[in-house]
Amino acid sequence: MIRVLAFAAFVNFGFTSWSMAQAQTAVATDNHLTLGEYSTDLHLDFGAALAAAQEEEIPAAPADPFAEGSWVWHASGSFDFGSNDGTITTGSFGAGYHYDDDWSINFDIGGSYVNNTLHPGKDAGGVVVNVLVRWHLWRYERWTVFADGSFGMTVFTQEFPTHGSNFNFVWQVGMGATYEINPSLYLMGGMRWVHISNGRIYGPDNNPGYDGAQVWLGLMWPF
Repeated sequence: MIRVLAFAAFVNFGFTSWSMAQAQTAVATDNHLTLGEYSTDLHLDFGAALAAAQEEEIPAAPADPFAEGSWVWHASGSFDFGSNDGTITTGSFGAGYHYDDDWSINFDIGGSYVNNTLHPGKDAGGVVVNVLVRWHLWRYERWTVFADGSFGMTVFTQEFPTHGSNFNFVWQVGMGATYEINPSLYLMGGMRWVHISNGRIYGPDNNPGYDGAQVWLGLMWPF
């Protein structure tokens, strides 16, 4: 009798252990499936996002600011020196249009201050407008080297040069360079020879001239 009871208890213990093992296996299987399903969903979501990103339009590279048809803004400051009549400091702003590759025509307007060292007390202010042609004759990576020349008109608050006139013409010619800070902004500068006179419109005896050197620095940005 004792042996029968012991055998029954052993069989019952074995069955219970087997049932628990099956249950644990099922739970593990369910967890694995759940994890697998989650991993598959995550992979699909990431793939869809990647595909959507690849389908987005890639922004076009900025156009060549020196190509035919391009426009630029520019602002600069200049200092004229080398003449006994004094120095001229000018700030200007304008726009340029490239009518051919590397060739542009530019329109500037600015304000000037004349320090008349030859005749103290006759310093003057002025307004100047210029039309300038520029040729970028050499380009390398971020740099360009150019030659330019301009013709303009200026009106001063005093006769300048002294014993001349308030109204004068302005001729400039020189060379300079640009450096690309980023595709939307360029540093530029150079040196020029400057001549200011009234072109004898008030007579040959009333036409003193100003001849000097100019250094200038500015910024240019395409639009």
